Amino acid sequence: VVLGDFNTFEFTEELSEDLPGTGDDHLITDLCNLEDDDGDETDDVKGGDVETRLGLSFEEALKGGKTEVGLPGGEKVRITIPKGVADGTRVRLRGKGQPGPTGTRGDLYLTFNVRPAPRFQRDGPNLVTTATINVAEALLGTTRAITTAYGKTIKVTIPPGTQPGERLRLKGQGVQTKDATGALFVEVEVRVPAALRDEAGLRAWAEAEGLLEPAESAA
Repeated sequence: VVLGDFNTFEFTEELSEDLPGTGDDHLITDLCNLEDDDGDETDDVKGGDVETRLGLSFEEALKGGKTEVGLPGGEKVRITIPKGVADGTRVRLRGKGQPGPTGTRGDLYLTFNVRPAPRFQRDGPNLVTTATINVAEALLGTTRAITTAYGKTIKVTIPPGTQPGERLRLKGQGVQTKDATGALFVEVEVRVPAALRDEAGLRAWAEAEGLLEPAESAA
């Protein structure tokens, strides 16, 4: 599984929901001074930032959705997992960290850890899966039913003469994100029977598959 970027993205309302009592104040981070009722300036002390991680299954990362993240003090913060988020993606949630003495909260930095899937490898927005065929199918061509990461079954034609390791591209069947959808690549694996260890075994197999005419019996 290919890891995602380790760049930090900044999210506000799209990724997080307001905590009770915070209103929209968490969107303002550049206030340096506040005036009290007497006209005196009071320093606005921001709370501490929080760094944490959230583990997801491959399926949870594909679908996205709402969940809760626990802060060190036991408080729960409700967030929205971006659809199709990649392993290692780090996001900044403004105003979701620890509260400060004057009420201004710090930021929450969240890294998503996505567990690998047994059937798929991820390469950016694209996915790779494997289809196994035998030698005769590689020579003559065949079809395979491929199930995508989202549960859709597609009939794939593997053309005659396909080489081991060759990839077939299924457009629009990869990772779906808010901005784009990747492709699903089917990598062909050719299985060679273990019995084909000598010329006699190879000839017998080829005759059985109809690839060679049966040898004439000795008189």
